[in-house]
Amino acid sequence: MAVLSLVPGDGAYYRVERILSKLPPLGAASQQLRSIPATAASLMTEPFQDRTLQVEGVKINLEYAVNPLPNVMEQKFDSQVLDEERTYWVYLPPGYEESNDTYPTLFLLHGMSQGHRWWTEVARIDRIATAMIESGKIRPMIIVMPNGNRVERDFSTTSLYDDHCDTGLDFVARTLKAIGDRLSGLRIYKISCDGDFEDYIVREMVEEVGSKYRSNGQRYLGGFSIGGRAALQLALGNDAVFDGAFGLSGNYDFLRRKLSDGEMVPSDGMKVFLASGNKDQRGVYGELNTFLFHKDLAGKDIDHLYCTYDGTHSNLAWISAIPQALQYLLPLDGGGVPAKNSCQGL
Repeated sequence: MAVLSLVPGDGAYYRVERILSKLPPLGAASQQLRSIPATAASLMTEPFQDRTLQVEGVKINLEYAVNPLPNVMEQKFDSQVLDEERTYWVYLPPGYEESNDTYPTLFLLHGMSQGHRWWTEVARIDRIATAMIESGKIRPMIIVMPNGNRVERDFSTTSLYDDHCDTGLDFVARTLKAIGDRLSGLRIYKISCDGDFEDYIVREMVEEVGSKYRSNGQRYLGGFSIGGRAALQLALGNDAVFDGAFGLSGNYDFLRRKLSDGEMVPSDGMKVFLASGNKDQRGVYGELNTFLFHKDLAGKDIDHLYCTYDGTHSNLAWISAIPQALQYLLPLDGGGVPAKNSCQGL
């Protein structure tokens, strides 16, 4: 399992939050500017970090992209919501073909400028899940990896996984997108607001997977960066459909407002895993944002697990946190990591 770092002290974060709260609507922009030195320094050192992940005795080399295991298959179906054929990959657990058992389903949402193939070719989710299932750490599960780009092969058209950006863009994103839209369609901030992606994930993908595979009706979401934001947003906003979610380095400003206003009240039993790199300073997607969302959840007595891990806003950091997220959401023995509101040095 990845070694998680100590959670930073509350005082430093509250001081930053108080300063930013006095600068609307420039608070988000100031977070971005504050992040530049730390981001640059951390990205310079990351190429020299160890790129080998140990998962239950299995050594996984993260140095290069790989082909998925044979139990990962590409599927297509006609989406009525998006009015086109859409692609997704599905992972079936060891023993699926030899049994009649039913399984929980985990839907994974990628981040900006990525695609559904990231989860296997880069993150090795198939190898991580197989190692943890075979070692008895997590329950066997079906893993579904939908493509979140409005144009599937155009990584500059990543959606927010909601309907036409209904949940809004932060100040920096709106500014960059407005500039890009005026410069002959140049995408400076690579987000598309076209399409009803929340309906596509919450209804169509759930129905598609349920009709083709032996799902037991237990559903979870997970993602990183924009995908992490979306996983928490869709799970907490559709708790009749999903049982839990993990988010890695997401921007949770929209969810913080919903919780504060009482417009979003997760049901009892919802499992939430939050994590961010201790060097993740990429503005509104950094450790500060995740920490503040954790404090909001704690203030509402919403059971969750918040962790930090060693790393930046990058592939290597996110991948190192995936085993911990899987064991928290889907432990084999029903216990998993203790559901306290903060994990330190696990």
